[in-house]
Amino acid sequence: MIKVLHIITDTNIGGAGILLKNLLLSLDKEVISSAVLLPKGSALAPILSPLCPVYETNVKGDSSLHIPDIFKYKKAISKIPCDIVHTHGATSARIGAKMLGKTTVMTRHCAFEPKIMNKFPFRQINSRVYGKYTDFCIATAEAAKENLLSMGVDESKIRVIINASLPQKEIGENEKRALKESLGIRRGELCVGMIARLEEYKGHKTVIDAARLLCDRGIKFFFLGSGSAESELRDYAQGVDCVRFLGFCQDVYRYLNIFDVVISASFGTETSCLALSEAMSLGVPCIVSDFGGNPDMIDEGSGIIFPARDAGALADAILSLKENPHRLDSLSAGARARYLSHFTPDRMAEEYTDVYESLVCRERG
Repeated sequence: MIKVLHIITDTNIGGAGILLKNLLLSLDKEVISSAVLLPKGSALAPILSPLCPVYETNVKGDSSLHIPDIFKYKKAISKIPCDIVHTHGATSARIGAKMLGKTTVMTRHCAFEPKIMNKFPFRQINSRVYGKYTDFCIATAEAAKENLLSMGVDESKIRVIINASLPQKEIGENEKRALKESLGIRRGELCVGMIARLEEYKGHKTVIDAARLLCDRGIKFFFLGSGSAESELRDYAQGVDCVRFLGFCQDVYRYLNIFDVVISASFGTETSCLALSEAMSLGVPCIVSDFGGNPDMIDEGSGIIFPARDAGALADAILSLKENPHRLDSLSAGARARYLSHFTPDRMAEEYTDVYESLVCRERG
């Protein structure tokens, strides 16, 4: 039995927490014994506590590195039996764990231009920090791995493990019809969804610009999510009648059941987007930008790739599916098949287990 302690700094429900939930649901409990350490008051506690023991500590939430927290994490970790401390993005926790001599794992969830971190002397400093405090790195896309390499992390310490999603619940035809009616979707209209935080780098403006070109073509656009750019984006979409903001939704699966296409237009941070794999579990094809890990999520049989920030190319891709229902049906079948072959939690759990087992075997000689 390998005892793994997961540490997440999130105080709200985000991608890292959902990913951990998917992993905990799928790991073989006879092989991996899991526990979770969270900031006090985290919204993840009630979600994860049915799956494994959850501990809390009084640290600064939503912060990767906060020097005083190093010693708080060290104290908390010392009281929890564990062979491996998987700190995800919590650098303070990783340093505290290593001070106790624990085997440490981190996860790189994002892909972005490191800017100064890949230049002298920061690259050399970063390389030494990772070398001293991190035994292994999991990258959630090839783009995330490239980020780590550019920052001086040893390639032998990195493994790419693509994020996985639970299969989303299907709803009946009557419920689909009622939901479409409530949203004003008419028969024959193409329903396009985007599930993402309302932040600039997610590319909502590109989608809104594409919608401006398509509003008279029987296509409706729906944005699910909230974020700091919400007011700005609502202003930007003024007059684009085919765009609607639905806000943060707990029941995303209901909307996935009526979307014909799901879009990721990101030009920052994206690796293996959970919204895309969730959509594909229901056979919804995806149109994605060519940034980060997006191109790895789909193939030519399950979706379309367009150049990031190119609204014209995005509009052309959407319209091609509106005008060719047979292609849309083919991509739908391909999306479902790709989910089953690439994005199931069982596949992800096997790969994580392999990492944990190899680390423990190495540690025990």
